[in-house]
Amino acid sequence: ERLKLYSKAIICYEKALVIDGQSMWTLRHLGLCQLRIGNLQEASNIFFRLTTTEPDNTAYIQHYAETLALLGRYEQALTQFFKLEYQNAKSEPALRGIAWCSLLCGKQTQSLTYYTRIPQDHLSIQDRRNMGHANLLCGNIDQAISYYKSALSQAVDPAPSLEENNERKSVFQFFPDEVQLLNSNGISQINLQFVTDLVNQ
Repeated sequence: ERLKLYSKAIICYEKALVIDGQSMWTLRHLGLCQLRIGNLQEASNIFFRLTTTEPDNTAYIQHYAETLALLGRYEQALTQFFKLEYQNAKSEPALRGIAWCSLLCGKQTQSLTYYTRIPQDHLSIQDRRNMGHANLLCGNIDQAISYYKSALSQAVDPAPSLEENNERKSVFQFFPDEVQLLNSNGISQINLQFVTDLVNQ
C-alpha cells in the first residue's frame, strides 16, 4: 500500500481477512485501496460495514461520506457529513463536504452557510470557485465575482518562468462540469459569459 501497489495490497488484505474477518484495521485499509484504484462501490460497501460496526468512528464516517459523494449519491453523503459535523463541529472535511454536496443538491444557501464556516485562509481554489457558484445561484452577483477573482488570484503562479504562461494561468473560465451545474440551475450561457468577462476585467 505504501508503495502504491494497491491491487497487490488488496490481495494481501483479503487474505488477512480470511484469517481475521473482524479486523477493522484491515477492513479500513482494504477500503482505502479499493478507493485508490477506483472501485468506489466496493469501497462504499466496506466503509458502510465499518460505520455500522463502529458508528461513532469519525474516520470511518468521513471515508464513507467521501466515497458516497464520489459515487454521486450526494443526499446520502450529506447525511454522513452531518454525522461527522455532529461529532466535531469544526471538522473541515465535514464543513467542506456539507457545503459541496449541498451545492450539488440545489441547496445553495446551505452551501454558503457551511463554506463561510471554513477559515478564510484554509479555503482552497476549488472552495472559492464553489462559493462563487453558490453566490451566483443565489443571485449575489457581486459576491460571486469576488470569489471567482479570489480563486483566480490564488491560482496564478507568483513567479512564472514565462510571461505568456502567467497570462494563460490568469484567465478565468468555467470548467465543463461547472457549466453543466450552473446551466441546470437556470444560469444561461450568455450570463456565464457575462460573468467570465467581469472576472477577467
